Amino acid sequence: MAENRRFVGSQRGGLMLMPVTKFCSFRWPIEQISFRFRQLNNFQSCEFSADDDNLIWVLQMVFIREAYDPNIVSAAILLHSDWKYKGCSDLFGCGRIAILNCNENEVIKCQNFNFNFTFSDPCTMIDLKAHDLAGRQFPGDKMIVRCELSYRCVRGEYSRASSDFRSSHSDFRPSYSNTAADSSATLTSDLERILKDELFTDVTISLRGKNYPLHRAFLAARSPVFKSMFSTSSNENNVVKIDNNMYRDTFDKMLLYIYTGKAEELEKWALHLLPAAEKYKLEELKQMCEETMIKDLSVTNVPLYLLKADENGAERLKENCLRFIRAKRAQFQNIRTTELWDAVKRDRPQLLEDLLAIFFYF
Repeated sequence: MAENRRFVGSQRGGLMLMPVTKFCSFRWPIEQISFRFRQLNNFQSCEFSADDDNLIWVLQMVFIREAYDPNIVSAAILLHSDWKYKGCSDLFGCGRIAILNCNENEVIKCQNFNFNFTFSDPCTMIDLKAHDLAGRQFPGDKMIVRCELSYRCVRGEYSRASSDFRSSHSDFRPSYSNTAADSSATLTSDLERILKDELFTDVTISLRGKNYPLHRAFLAARSPVFKSMFSTSSNENNVVKIDNNMYRDTFDKMLLYIYTGKAEELEKWALHLLPAAEKYKLEELKQMCEETMIKDLSVTNVPLYLLKADENGAERLKENCLRFIRAKRAQFQNIRTTELWDAVKRDRPQLLEDLLAIFFYF
């Protein structure tokens, strides 16, 4: 709840300005952390605001490479507002940013800050001093950012329609709600319900004896393979059979990703989802599977991961598998006696050359 403390301010242009202290809090769940940190692409939250104020706030996670060592990446958060276009001439206050684990029972980073927005500096950067975030293991591959703000906005001389702000600042997302609820999380939940409740479906995918009532638009927008399939299909009853080796549980996980962007339990499913992502050209899912498998490399699983990487064009995973084997080749002296070696000799001649380059004495 916001608290107002009105007092007489300075007089400008004949208007008596009445600064009011406002309080605002926001919870920002961020999923697929390892993939985001690997890509190092800046990303932002949905918009939020205080219950009794029309100022819009947005958080943006940014990554900064250290000048003295480009391999070291730190994280910071930018705090934006559209204050200049809501009749404000001054905006100042203080706040706190906290990064927590997915259960919100561990504070990973916490930073207090002050801000004073000016027309030449309409946002503020909060340095999280978080050089280790990119390499940290987050349970569930998810973290929570909590932001608390206390601010005063002096309203008066300068006013412009909010639409001017939106037209000149396209990086701000449209506001669907003035509450602190995470609109992206709501959208994800709604899309998952559409999938599970089978609402307004217009195509049926048949796989291993099970029919999946689905939506052409979703599948075609996310996968060029499905788009091509629907463009050439002439089946009048709208049933499309998929003839491949994918299991239904894997297809369920892939559908969840197609509809919502969620890739759940990748530690368990990455090995199965990698071929599916390659077949249906889901590039982001493929990268996420590679990332998960790279982190999971061991002496036991690297032969299988290497074969799957080569079969599915996962070059980054393949490179990491070969590097892993090269570093621990003393533990692979019996590789010639394994089924992997037989499969490589029979089906993957180029991969055989890569392995021979490591074990040149074979």
